[in-house]
Amino acid sequence: MKKFAYTVFMASFLLAACQQEEDSMRVLVKVAEGQEPPQTILSLAVGDTLAISDNSAADASEESVQDGYVAFTVKNTADTLIGMIPISDKLFWPIVLDGKPVKLDFSAENPILVEGSEINVKLMEARLACKELDDAKKQIGDEYSKKAEEYNGDVPDSVVNAVRSRFDNLLQEEQESYKNIVEANKDNIIPVFMLSRAGSRLTTEYMEEFLSSYLYSNHSSLAHVHQAIQGEKNKSVGADLVDFEMKDINGVARHLSDYVGKGKYTLVDFWASWCGPCRQEMPNVKACYEAYKDKGFQVVGISYDYEQQAWEKGVQDLGITWPQLSDLKGWNNLSSNLFNIKSIPATILYGPDGKVIATDLRGEQLAEKLKELLK
Repeated sequence: MKKFAYTVFMASFLLAACQQEEDSMRVLVKVAEGQEPPQTILSLAVGDTLAISDNSAADASEESVQDGYVAFTVKNTADTLIGMIPISDKLFWPIVLDGKPVKLDFSAENPILVEGSEINVKLMEARLACKELDDAKKQIGDEYSKKAEEYNGDVPDSVVNAVRSRFDNLLQEEQESYKNIVEANKDNIIPVFMLSRAGSRLTTEYMEEFLSSYLYSNHSSLAHVHQAIQGEKNKSVGADLVDFEMKDINGVARHLSDYVGKGKYTLVDFWASWCGPCRQEMPNVKACYEAYKDKGFQVVGISYDYEQQAWEKGVQDLGITWPQLSDLKGWNNLSSNLFNIKSIPATILYGPDGKVIATDLRGEQLAEKLKELLK
């Protein structure tokens, strides 16, 4: 019998109220014929990313193969853990490593939890509910792609509006589903899993309110959620400037405070040369800049480019004349976390005193706001 070497990596999920008496946990996994059984168990990490802990908190080894199942033992630490078992290159099955045996069947098209503790059954139900909604969104996207091909890209407004309506309804259903799962499990670890993958499915206002009374609100895997909440506060109306340092297009270190809070209305424009919608919006920003630059208005661009050459070419091609800052880290730009910037173009409008006046003003909205402020 071929020996399988299992290396199990995971990060601790502290559950003070759920300490385990058992020091190990039996996991059985069945895979399709010809498919290798999972070689690792990964930790649930920040956001949608899986991270591997440098310090293995567990040791797994093959025990037996029965009815197509491979069995191995995971040693627990004093804390309960959550692990992510790979189903494929892109799919993972979450389990609470609570010391109670888990039996998973990955051999069918739709993987299932055959046996497990009550908390793992609940986690399976949450995962399947999320997957059902993800599949429904994908189906709508696929249908629209086919329509786009049929109309050679010139899709009638009636079709676009119909698709948008279906998608918006599905997003609303998804938001309610996430809320229902979170509220139904506020006394256990499952909201950590849900909130860690929620993204824009739940508002930061809702997550902040929920976490204010949630037992595991300070869990390490929710760090990015707290970061997103703070980012929204940093750009909320009335907020003071959150300063940072970044190089301009000539490589000179600048601070955002070099421009904001100096007596002018300042639009901070988050964009990138590779961003189509940003390029489409730029003429509107330019028009506002030209109309009000002599009346106490200025613009500062924060580029989410990755390469200096592309950044410079974008500035030149678009005829941008206002100051530009970037750390050339793309979506990992320092400002992304500071202000919870998850899509671009995005804007923050500051008043002469450095306080936020408005966010995400574009097109006519921006022009109307400046007309109101700079009569």
